[in-house]
Amino acid sequence: MTMRTQSMTTTLRTLVVTLVALGLAGNAAAFDSGSDESFGDITLAVDEQLQLAVPPDGVFHCTTVTLATGADLTFLKNDLNTPVTILATGDIVVNSGATINVTGGTSSGANPGIGGPGGFDGGAAGGSGVEAGDGKGPGGGKSGDSGTVGRGVFGCEAFNPRDNDGDFYGNPLLLNMIGGSGGAGRDDTFGGGGGGGAILLASNTRIQVIWSGGIYAEGGGSSGAEGSGGAIRLVAPIVEGNGFIYARGGESGTGGGGRIRIDTLDGSGITFGSQPPCAVSIGSIMRVSSPQTGRLDITDVGGTAIVVGTTSAVLVDLPPGSSENQTVTVQATDFTGMVPIQVALTPEKGSRTTFDATIDMSGGSPASVVVPVVIPANVPVEINVWTR
Repeated sequence: MTMRTQSMTTTLRTLVVTLVALGLAGNAAAFDSGSDESFGDITLAVDEQLQLAVPPDGVFHCTTVTLATGADLTFLKNDLNTPVTILATGDIVVNSGATINVTGGTSSGANPGIGGPGGFDGGAAGGSGVEAGDGKGPGGGKSGDSGTVGRGVFGCEAFNPRDNDGDFYGNPLLLNMIGGSGGAGRDDTFGGGGGGGAILLASNTRIQVIWSGGIYAEGGGSSGAEGSGGAIRLVAPIVEGNGFIYARGGESGTGGGGRIRIDTLDGSGITFGSQPPCAVSIGSIMRVSSPQTGRLDITDVGGTAIVVGTTSAVLVDLPPGSSENQTVTVQATDFTGMVPIQVALTPEKGSRTTFDATIDMSGGSPASVVVPVVIPANVPVEINVWTR
C-alpha cells in the first residue's frame, strides 16, 4: 500500500461569526496587504508567458504586478499544493488580453486532469474490469458511466445535477482559501477533470483587470466528468475594470462552479464579466486572511510518524500483508472547543471513503485524535483531512 498524505484545513464554521469583529478599514491608506516586497516586481511584456514556481508557503511578496497586453502568468504547484497568494504594496494590473491562470487540467484519455494550484485532481478512468476512481477533494465527484459519472462541486451545483456529483463546501468569504474538486473517472476509459486552483490577489492600492484581460480558476475536463471551478479573491482599496473573473466548472460551466470574492472600499469601477454568477460576492472585509489561525496536521499513518510542518507530501509504504485496518493521527493547533474533522481516503481506483472524528481542545493546544480507518490494499491512496 502506498499513501500520499496532505494536510489542510478549511474552517467552515468560524468564518461567518467573525464579521462583526473584522469591521471595515477606515480609509484606503489603512489597508496593508502584508507584502514585505522580497519578491520584487512581477512584470510581463506584451505576449510574454511566464510560469512561476509557487514557494513552499504559497506567498509571493511583491511590489507591483503588471501584465502587458496578451501576457500569460501561470504557476507550477508546490509539493503541498497550497493556494497561490500574491501580495503587493503597489498596483496589480492585468491589461487587455492578459491572463492570470490557475485553471485545472483536462484529462488525457484515461489519465485524470491535474488540479490547479490549491485544487484537486480528477479521478482515474476505469474499464476492462477495473473500477474508476472518484474525484479528489471535499467535493469530488463519484465514479460512474457516461450518464451517471459525478462532476466536481465547490460553490455551485453542476449543470443538470446528478446523484454522483460532489458536495458543496467552503465559505463565500474565502478568508481561508481552498481550490476546486476533481470530477470522477468514467467506467469507459475517460479520466475526470481537475478542479480549478485557488488564488488570492491583494494590493495596498489598486487591482485593475482591463477589457479582455482575465483571472481564471476554471475546472478542467470534458466527456461528462468535469472538475469544479476554483477560488478567486481580490482585496484592495480600489478594485476596477471590465475584464473577466472566471471560476466556472469544466467544459464552460458543466462542472460545479467555484467561488469568487471581491473585498474593496471602492468598487464603483467594477464591471467585470464574472462566472458563474451564483459564486460571486462583493464586500469590504479588508483583511487578507481570517484571524482564526487553526490548523490540522496528519502526524501518523499506520505507525509511521510525520513531522509537523513538513513542506513535502509524505509517502508511506505499508509492508506486504499489512492489515487494511489502520489508524491516522490528526493534530489540531490553535482551535478551541470541540473540532469536528473528516479524514478522507481517495484511492487511485475505486471509491473514496471518509471517517469522521472530533478533537477535544479543552485540555489545551495542540490536541490530537487517533482515527481508525480502512486502507484498501494494492492501490495508491491519498489521505486528506479537513474540518467538517
